[in-house]
Amino acid sequence: MDWTMEDLLARLGTDVECAEGAESSTRLGAVVLADDLAEEQADAVLASVVLAVGVPEESLPALLDVATERRCAAIVCRCPAGGVRAHPTHGCAVILLHRSTSWLAILDALGQHPASGRRVDSDASPVGELPRGDLFALAEGLAERVGGPVIIEDANFQVLSYSTFSGPTDVGRDRAILGRRMPVEWLEHLERSGSLDRLRTTEEVIDIVDGPFRARRRLITAMRSGSRLVGILWVAEGQTPLTSDAPRLLREAADIAVPHLQRHYDNHQEERRGRGQLVRSLLDGRGQLHRHAEELGIGRAATTAVLGFTPDADVDVTDDVWDRITDHVALSCSAFRWNAAVSRLGRTVFAIVEVPPGSDEQGVLRLGGEIVGRVIPALHGRLRGASSSLARGLGTIQARRRQTEDALGALLENNGSESPRFVHADAVRPITVLREVIHVLDERGDLWLPGLEALVAEDTARNTEFVLTLHTWLQASSNASEASRKLNLHPTTLRYRLTRIKELSGLDLDDPRVRLVCQLLLLARERRLRA
Repeated sequence: MDWTMEDLLARLGTDVECAEGAESSTRLGAVVLADDLAEEQADAVLASVVLAVGVPEESLPALLDVATERRCAAIVCRCPAGGVRAHPTHGCAVILLHRSTSWLAILDALGQHPASGRRVDSDASPVGELPRGDLFALAEGLAERVGGPVIIEDANFQVLSYSTFSGPTDVGRDRAILGRRMPVEWLEHLERSGSLDRLRTTEEVIDIVDGPFRARRRLITAMRSGSRLVGILWVAEGQTPLTSDAPRLLREAADIAVPHLQRHYDNHQEERRGRGQLVRSLLDGRGQLHRHAEELGIGRAATTAVLGFTPDADVDVTDDVWDRITDHVALSCSAFRWNAAVSRLGRTVFAIVEVPPGSDEQGVLRLGGEIVGRVIPALHGRLRGASSSLARGLGTIQARRRQTEDALGALLENNGSESPRFVHADAVRPITVLREVIHVLDERGDLWLPGLEALVAEDTARNTEFVLTLHTWLQASSNASEASRKLNLHPTTLRYRLTRIKELSGLDLDDPRVRLVCQLLLLARERRLRA
């Protein structure tokens, strides 16, 4: 977003009571919530506009100190009784709103509501006449039908739309809308009470009377297309209690909403396919790269990294779950305030991310760690991931995709419980080189040594273990004591076997080059037998 303080004040309009330290020409960054300042991402909030949503009046001076330290451009807050002073010498302005100002109105004014679309008046047409896919109009219609303010979420609890509501403050609802997903306090409450499993597996209407933030009564139910969970529908008590038939009306509303959600997802899928083709072109180095990047919002001279994510090798994943994984990666990048273009190729979800000025590869590792650190409900597990090196320019993306693929392959090949879940390509480069060499040897059967073939034939004919003995000895760096321990042999027995191996194969095992070649060929054979 390319805008200035003058643009900000114009958007806020008559809601502004006064502005201190606000220079009209100051260039602004993203709009963030006060909670984002708690994260260790200085580059993510540089020059940003901070909304003091949910911040008590007594905490505003401390918020201003933090915002000033993090080099934010301005904080926007409701005017406290005693006022709050800006730090004009540090350039962080304070914009005070009238105490009665709605935060949702501010979000709309700044273009930060969860989904774009036509907002409707309270006398919107009945639900049955709404155009499919217009989720904000749908929310308004359902709210009127059920008798309370409504929120529509997707199956991952991300807010898709909500109805207008001018009643008393509802902290949970406000946080869901402003944060664009169910607050973690509500998610934990539903999990503790067993309601989360009921939502995911049934079509029951769940009645919540003891929710977080001293919440008003909620009714929640799942929206399903066949057996597939497509969304969650909430209704809260407004200024009047919900009626006795509200559960029945909510269940009917959920069924009405399904085709609208399906149209929304179809549109989303079409957009996903279009963006996916552009991302794949960049990763393949095909076509007019600068045009692809421009359509994806990636600067042609930006510093980028290529990240890749995949489930564990033995996990079978449906197309629907792949969509959930892709959304998870994209949403995580968005929450990190990093611009990213995300698409799936085969069994890997790639993200081309712009690395903000002032950040580095450690920032990329933090982002990757955040993505693999969260359990994806639809996957019933977590991901593994890898990152390429950083570079500028679009022409290097294809080569860095290869770095990421190689690193993922190395990570999956050594996927024990001790293995990391996210790595930088440089950290596994030796394993990558080894895998590449073994791959060549595996394809070139003519490079197999006749001496090793003789050992395989002897083992087959006489049930000996000469190949295993040689391989173990080579892996132990030719250390007889270590090899005999691993083979559970007496050292004298091992030395006898090595003598027989030399006699049968004719291999000069005193030559380090011969030992290296034998070890590589035996590793290639082991990999082929596993496959």
